[in-house]
Amino acid sequence: MNEITSHSGYVVWSWIRLWIVFFSCSGCAWCEPTLKLGWSGPLTGPSAVLGVDSLKAVQLAVEQANEAGGVGGRRIELLVEDDQYETSQAVLAYRRLAAKGAVAILASTYGGIFATAQLALRDGVIVIDPLDCNDDIAALEENTFCLATRSESISALLAADIVRTKRFPVTLVRDGKNPFMVLVERELTRLLGSAELYIIEGTQLESLRAALSNHRARAARAVVFLGHDPMGQAMREARSLGITAQFYTLGTITSPGFQQLAGPAAQDALVAYWEAPASEALAAFLDRFQARFGKEPVLQLASLPSFDAASALIETMQKVFSKRGAVEIADLRFELRRYFKHEGVSGELKMDLDGAVRSIQERLYRFNHGRLERVNLAPNGATNGAPLLKATTE
Repeated sequence: MNEITSHSGYVVWSWIRLWIVFFSCSGCAWCEPTLKLGWSGPLTGPSAVLGVDSLKAVQLAVEQANEAGGVGGRRIELLVEDDQYETSQAVLAYRRLAAKGAVAILASTYGGIFATAQLALRDGVIVIDPLDCNDDIAALEENTFCLATRSESISALLAADIVRTKRFPVTLVRDGKNPFMVLVERELTRLLGSAELYIIEGTQLESLRAALSNHRARAARAVVFLGHDPMGQAMREARSLGITAQFYTLGTITSPGFQQLAGPAAQDALVAYWEAPASEALAAFLDRFQARFGKEPVLQLASLPSFDAASALIETMQKVFSKRGAVEIADLRFELRRYFKHEGVSGELKMDLDGAVRSIQERLYRFNHGRLERVNLAPNGATNGAPLLKATTE
């Protein structure tokens, strides 16, 4: 009888231990054989230039980390979703990545960051935007972060040059569906004053042609184009209508699609853009990127912060593991907000307590025959340029 009781007790205790393991590991990313990171952004569509090299940069960071042993001995598995830079698709991409067990997601579609912030807090998922960083993102829920060029620097830069050169009045052409471009417009309106701006929304050719034919648009001394590839067509239309104003735009002009649509109209456009300062780390990254993918990244402001965001996230995970023996989201969030410092290919990075890195500021460039040249202000207000980037049209 004692032998039977002893055997029964052993069986019961074995089942209890199995249930303990099951429930303790249920929903626990650390109990998975790999540590899953997610990436979502545009890989197809008119905004693909923002996503293609971003993903490649993140792949490099993950490969580099896995070569060094992963995190706590676990390999990192990268999960990828194409959201075509559409907010609704970004939400679906987030849900799919979270359902597959991603503990953190690098997400570069601006509208999607706001649409998923509460979901990420509820689900216990860290979300980092490696393309845009501003006060609006910093004000979101505590699981949402940004490590990218500072969005506010774009509007400040363009407005400063327009004011300095007294290029008033100003016409602004904006993609009406793009929430990031709405942010840039909002800041430009605040800096320049709404009375000085004639705003055209939309990317449909017929409506653009009609709006650009308006006497206010034709009288402009500066035209700002805010959007992706369709803005190239808007530039071409403006020139064909005889508008001789100075053109301003964003780094999206480096997209082959944008340049193809703009043609000669893009020549001498002034561009808010960013390139990393020269360093050994940057040179090593560009060499690895070239060796792995056959060419350098087209858009540094999309690729370099993405590499740094992924590398810094993995580094912080390893730091948490070294302290705790596991990677818990609450600990990871705390380390990111309180102690995050990273010497990356984008330069020296430090995260503020609100979850934003604000040290990457854009500068003014001139588009000259497929290249971006840094614009330096001379004492008399003239500009001098030195070629820094080949904006490929392949």
